[in-house]
Amino acid sequence: MKRSTLARYRTDLDRILPAIGHMKLADIRPQHLNLLYEQLSQPGIRDGFTKKAYAKVDFKVLLKEKGLTMHGLEVKLPGNKHHSILNLCSGGAVKAETAKMIADVLEMPAMAIFRYETDSRPLSGSTVGGYHTLVSTILAQAEKEMLIPYNPAAKATPPKADDHDPNYFQP
Repeated sequence: MKRSTLARYRTDLDRILPAIGHMKLADIRPQHLNLLYEQLSQPGIRDGFTKKAYAKVDFKVLLKEKGLTMHGLEVKLPGNKHHSILNLCSGGAVKAETAKMIADVLEMPAMAIFRYETDSRPLSGSTVGGYHTLVSTILAQAEKEMLIPYNPAAKATPPKADDHDPNYFQP
């Protein structure tokens, strides 16, 4: 498994565990998972990620100027920030708290490196589907090990992925 995949799973579990993490495996029912998927589809679910920080400058160039690699920065940060650093290097966003930690490591003011935006959109159907896939995989393994009689995720109804207009080649 790639480190970025593992980092994504850990991030996903931060939203999954508060909803069903307190339950015994044998007590989890499809209704519990459907409720989880409904909660994940609500506006405001991005709490804790409502304030996003985007790099004002090319983050890869900034790291090079500071004599750091992505991995070199990662080891200086607490926790697993691999996914966050990848996001910044590809023009994506990180949590405001993560941006502050990165600015501290780079010994620069956060406002010199980042611009901040708020995001109150609900998670997309595709994203919630990714949560379903993770839960289903975990429960399938529990079923395989005979810890539960069946996989409740197989009987749950995750939201459908959002339809997007195809981006056809334009002459």
